[in-house]
Amino acid sequence: NIIGSFSNDTLIGDSGANNIDGSNGDDTLKGGGGDDVLDGGDHSSQGDTVDYSDATGVVTVNLAGNTGSSTDQGSDTLNNIENIVGSNQGDTLTGSTVNNTIEAGTGNDTIHATDGSDTLDGGGDTDTADYNSSHFNSSGTGITVILNGASNGSVVHGSDTDTLKNIENVIGTSNADSMTGDNANNTLTGLAGNDILKAGLGTDTLDGGDDTDTADYSGHANSGITVVLNGSGVGTVNDGTYTDTLRNIENITATDGVDTISGDNEDNVINAGAQNDTINSSGGTDTIDGGSGSDTINYTANASGLTVTLAGSSDGSVAKGGNTDTVRNIENIIGTSGIDTMTGDGSNNSFEGNGNNDTFFGSAGNDTLDGGADTDTVNYSTISGGVTATLVDVGDGSATKTTGTDILKGIENITGTSDQDTLIGNSSNNNLQGGAGDDTLRGGDGDDTLNGGAEGSSGDTVDYSQDSGSVTVSLLSNFATDGNGDTDTLIGIENIIGSDNATGDTLQGDNSANTIDGGAGGDNILGGAGDDTINGGTGNDTINGNQGNDTINGDAGDDVIHGGFGNDTLDGGANTDTLDMVGNVTGPSDTPDDITVDLSATPDAQGYITVNKSYGGGANTGTDRIKGFENVTTDHGDDTLIGDNANNVLTSGQGADTLRGNNGADTLNGGTGNDTLEGGAGADTLNGGDDNDTADYTNDSNGVTVNLQTNSATDGGGSTDTLSSIENVLGSNNAVTGDTLTAHSTIANVLNGQGGNDTLTGYAADQLIGGA
Repeated sequence: NIIGSFSNDTLIGDSGANNIDGSNGDDTLKGGGGDDVLDGGDHSSQGDTVDYSDATGVVTVNLAGNTGSSTDQGSDTLNNIENIVGSNQGDTLTGSTVNNTIEAGTGNDTIHATDGSDTLDGGGDTDTADYNSSHFNSSGTGITVILNGASNGSVVHGSDTDTLKNIENVIGTSNADSMTGDNANNTLTGLAGNDILKAGLGTDTLDGGDDTDTADYSGHANSGITVVLNGSGVGTVNDGTYTDTLRNIENITATDGVDTISGDNEDNVINAGAQNDTINSSGGTDTIDGGSGSDTINYTANASGLTVTLAGSSDGSVAKGGNTDTVRNIENIIGTSGIDTMTGDGSNNSFEGNGNNDTFFGSAGNDTLDGGADTDTVNYSTISGGVTATLVDVGDGSATKTTGTDILKGIENITGTSDQDTLIGNSSNNNLQGGAGDDTLRGGDGDDTLNGGAEGSSGDTVDYSQDSGSVTVSLLSNFATDGNGDTDTLIGIENIIGSDNATGDTLQGDNSANTIDGGAGGDNILGGAGDDTINGGTGNDTINGNQGNDTINGDAGDDVIHGGFGNDTLDGGANTDTLDMVGNVTGPSDTPDDITVDLSATPDAQGYITVNKSYGGGANTGTDRIKGFENVTTDHGDDTLIGDNANNVLTSGQGADTLRGNNGADTLNGGTGNDTLEGGAGADTLNGGDDNDTADYTNDSNGVTVNLQTNSATDGGGSTDTLSSIENVLGSNNAVTGDTLTAHSTIANVLNGQGGNDTLTGYAADQLIGGA
């Protein structure tokens, strides 16, 4: 037995059962072999220490229980001991409620912490500080652990702070603990409570235990990590050098590098940090914050479709089956094989639809929208300012909007804005929806649905200008057949742009006010009941305005233009154009309407002359303004057609018509009825047609020679007219030379010399009138 002094003693027993009393002072007691009783007595500042460093067996010490033992030295009773020095084996050391200093030595030791501000030194090898005790668990407050290798780390618990050295592993409490590892291979075990485990360098094991726990890698260098969560199974975190093991971790706080994080079926909270991160979402109701950079959530592991609404740094949402994720600072989404609906925000978003029929709602920013397989739609109805969108078969399509330009891939359908849009399809069966505003829709190949939506001030336009073949478009029947034989369905379309095919298009309006552009080629264009604007374009077009007050421009080419009902404005344009007045009478019961067209009349300031017309026996009266016409055609009524200085073709139908060519080499066709044809100056062709027709040379200033047997006439100016189906002749009033008029030998003619000394030659049944 030994009793120490009042100083700091070192007392060492032998192999027997010793009783060692340190008395006063900070004493160190070594029991040696045997079952010893070691009493530190009163201490000064550092406390009394039991020292098992000489033991060769495993040491177990519990200061709170006043026991200590070694497998090679027996079992000791410990009183008034504050500090422990362990052996070089794997010891289990437990302090008391006072401030303990525990040095474990080498070996894989476990130090059970207790109350007080303790110093725990694991020594060599892999050592564990264990805070899982009723004292800590019942406090309701977790611990805060910071490991620091051989330097001073710390554990804050309540009002006390422990100092840790050479501790690699920590077992926490059942409360919400925060543990930070160091550069060693740490094992941090959170137990119950919502714990935060911060891995350092090294190959660590982070076990959150029960409740909702977080692995925090925000303190790592910016090299990025790859995380795979696996619930209670083994998950991993790889930083390119080390691979950590995760168990019972629900949440991840990643680095400021480029991270890839795969969640599990728990309700994960993932904070990705800076840089361009990728989060692979699985089941559960997750909260995902991408942080700065352009971040992506990949939902390909989800079987059902998504409804995505991004909201920048505010809370957006992703509904996936029965769960809904909360997302912040997410720019990009990779969808599922189901039907996905994705709505972007003001960032530069990238959406990938994968399979099935997906819908993307465009927003501000320069977005990339990839529909993947099946039939996918981009919808711009939620933005303003109009959009110009072009789909392509190979490569990237585009959509230009006021807030940026989108890249479109694998998109078949487009819905435009409420403003003026231009939507262009590809070879798929596109569905182009213009929405409100004056939209232009171009379907391309395929059986397309082109829906203009609510029209603006000018109406919606279907555009076939890029078709290589002729097209047939009927707004009245709501269909179009393109040059490849595809059939489009037209809805809410007011205007047409035809193709440039040389064969020409067949274009028909409806009851609204249409604008129809024929393009190149010889087009056949029929307006509807509205006030239409029709441009024939180049080529020899046939245009009928039908009803309404139409504006028709033939443009280049030899056009035939019929205004139809209403007060029309008609411009033949370049080349040789025909004003078609056929159809002035709507039915046989109507009284014929007399039409007068004088191409030589004095035009107004815009170059137009006025033609009064009446349709249906005066029931539908109209007045046309015309210019740029060389030829005129009428049918019923006693019409008067007068040419100008051009080479006119004037053709009348039924009725007693008067045709006057004026200057130029004119062709006058009388049709049925007793017509009067006056060629005027130039070598004219006069065809009287049926019935009893008259060639009129009254206004010739010189004498004329007319021979109905040879069907020719030479006027005083030396020009020779060609006559056909002429029964009667009116000579000139020239008083000097007079006329020479010769009747046909077998047809009863009327020859009227009028003024001058004329020579009239008749045959049987002819009537010869000398005139004045």
